[in-house]
Amino acid sequence: MKKYDVYQVFDSKFNKDDMYQNIMNKLKMKKRKQIVIKYSFACILLILIVSGLFISKNMFCDKEVDKQDVVKDKIYINEIDNTMYDDVSNLDVLVLDTSHSTYAMKPLSIQIPSDLKLDTIYIVYVRNEQTGKYDIVHDIIDSYIGDDKRVNVAYSSVGKVLRDMDIPKGNLSIIEGIEVMISKDEQRLIGQFKYQSVYYDIESFGLTIDEFLNIIKSIIE
Repeated sequence: MKKYDVYQVFDSKFNKDDMYQNIMNKLKMKKRKQIVIKYSFACILLILIVSGLFISKNMFCDKEVDKQDVVKDKIYINEIDNTMYDDVSNLDVLVLDTSHSTYAMKPLSIQIPSDLKLDTIYIVYVRNEQTGKYDIVHDIIDSYIGDDKRVNVAYSSVGKVLRDMDIPKGNLSIIEGIEVMISKDEQRLIGQFKYQSVYYDIESFGLTIDEFLNIIKSIIE
């Protein structure tokens, strides 16, 4: 076959204009893809940066809110008069320790000063109006003693803990967000509060205010 004839066959089978156009089209498509990929990557990067800033801002704002939500303890200690102390016989109750009771009790899991040891757990019964017997449990008292210290931790799910003296109302302390009435005289510190539907009455002799507050906090925390 002559050279001229080869060119004619080549030209008829593979039109050079069409091939050129196809090549140019492919190059344009490739270029468009590169542009799309480039701008898509830029958009994704921008979205990631904006999202990161938004999340960081939210985290910062949350920390600020958390700081504002923290309520500091407010402690007020009310003075009480020793002359208000009444004779225990005024209470219509029966007090037994666990060795003389049908109930087996365990002490509360609380933070008591290390130099105090559990002495006795008392159960306070009130009279049953129907039977006349003292068979209704009203209070439980965990009694701790040391050489020169003593703590009674009383609690009740029935109502306010019974006691042989009236504590006048005063300024309420706020401890861990819970209202606590703290009173004192020359010898005692008394704390009264309600937490999770249980009434507590803590009476201490010879304890520092920090030791006394630690007992309350160990119940609330």
